[in-house]
Amino acid sequence: MQLLNTDNISYLKEVFDFAEKNKLQHPDTFQELPTPIQELLLESAAQADRGELTPHDKVTEEVRKKYNLTK
Repeated sequence: MQLLNTDNISYLKEVFDFAEKNKLQHPDTFQELPTPIQELLLESAAQADRGELTPHDKVTEEVRKKYNLTK
């Protein structure tokens, strides 16, 4: 759960994509995940379907500002 405690949409999308890929390869795996994780992944998928995504470059810019990082 701690790994998913983030507002980094790109990271969450990667997690979702990984889970979705594994769900297709191993259909039972998704059902074995804890319910809160399943709910987070399903909500992430719904957000993506609605186009509620943040472009990677914007996320990168926000992280750089937040942590005072240079390119």
